[in-house]
Amino acid sequence: MPVPDDIPILDRPSFFDGQRLTAADLDAVQAFHRELRWLHNRSLHSWGIAFGYAVSGQKGDRVVRLAPGYAVDCNGRDLIQSQPLTLAIPAVAGASDGGPVTYYLTASYADDSRLTPQTQSGMCGTAGAVRRSEQPIIRWQQDSSDIDADSRYRRGEDVILATIQVQNCQLLKDVSIAERRDAVPAQQPYIAAGQTEAGKTEWQLFPNKDSPIGVKAIVSTGSAGFRTPPRYQAHIVGDRLVSDTVNGQSRQFVVDGYAQVAGASANQFEMQVILPLGAATGEFFTTQITADDYKLLRDAIVARARPTFVPTEPWGAPGVTFAQQNLEAQLAGQRVAVGQVLSTFFIYPPVGIISSDFDGLLNAIATRTSTSVETLLAVNGLSRDTMFAAVGDSLTVPREALLLNPPNIVLTEEFMEQLQTKLGWHVVWMGIEG
Repeated sequence: MPVPDDIPILDRPSFFDGQRLTAADLDAVQAFHRELRWLHNRSLHSWGIAFGYAVSGQKGDRVVRLAPGYAVDCNGRDLIQSQPLTLAIPAVAGASDGGPVTYYLTASYADDSRLTPQTQSGMCGTAGAVRRSEQPIIRWQQDSSDIDADSRYRRGEDVILATIQVQNCQLLKDVSIAERRDAVPAQQPYIAAGQTEAGKTEWQLFPNKDSPIGVKAIVSTGSAGFRTPPRYQAHIVGDRLVSDTVNGQSRQFVVDGYAQVAGASANQFEMQVILPLGAATGEFFTTQITADDYKLLRDAIVARARPTFVPTEPWGAPGVTFAQQNLEAQLAGQRVAVGQVLSTFFIYPPVGIISSDFDGLLNAIATRTSTSVETLLAVNGLSRDTMFAAVGDSLTVPREALLLNPPNIVLTEEFMEQLQTKLGWHVVWMGIEG
């Protein structure tokens, strides 16, 4: 690790009873502690604005306002502004090229020679400074190319509080703080997460057992060590589909709802789940006609047309092959419908699509989806005489509806035990503080 070359050589002041003290002795004490503090600041901390020093000024203003603040320069010296200030902006019309002039509002360390002392008379006709008000030099500066040494900006020694652009003796834009440097790193949010234990999360009816609309559970977050109420995010983990047997009859339903966090504090929150009632889910689903389904339709049409392809002079067997290939090409996944006519070869009659051609396709889909052909046709608004199909076409398939949150079951105290143990409902959460 490199060693800085600005470590001061310090003498630790000491005193003894009966010693005659002079102003130099007391000044040495102040200088010792001051140099130690500056060394600490520049070695263990970054330079810049620690807090305060807010600057305000809007487009068209001729003054800016500065709030009190504390900063540290690159040498570790403290820049303490105790009182608010109102500063007139530089009275310039603009730059030589007609554009605005940019100025930095800065704070710089003022040594004793720059501060007005309070003086006091001493003994034997002596007098001198007894204290000086601690305050920085607040001024307008330009960049390091400024020929005027007093207004030339020195990075680190002059701490930028704001930047302005001046034209016609007024602000061309609002005051900018983009150039400010913070001495204190931005506070990072504190994030913690956790969960309640599955099988041991106690659920209750919400808001009460007499007129419930959902369920709730108290979630403890004390282990995270939040100091203030954080922003919580939470969700429910556990089974939603209930399958059981009551009085010898099986039943199946869905329990689910809208989760929300309420009553948040640093140590806990209440997880509320509103359960919507009177709804059903899953009354229908869709299936697609697959290539295998369509192959059954194609094979049925080709098989029915094949007996009509009889070798005829002068085409013979090649004519039969051509007719069959032409028919199969028209059935290569394309949509066909009952009553549609397909041409084959001019020496053979065209092939008309009839309802029985779809029997294999319909039976395969009905078997796969555990329904009947008649139900499948009715739900999709089709009949055997209006049937059509292509690879990828969707068909709606009915199924037994699943009730969502049947109130006579889920909104009972008996069901709270089932939520906790059988369904394993528990809460996974995260909190963000800061």
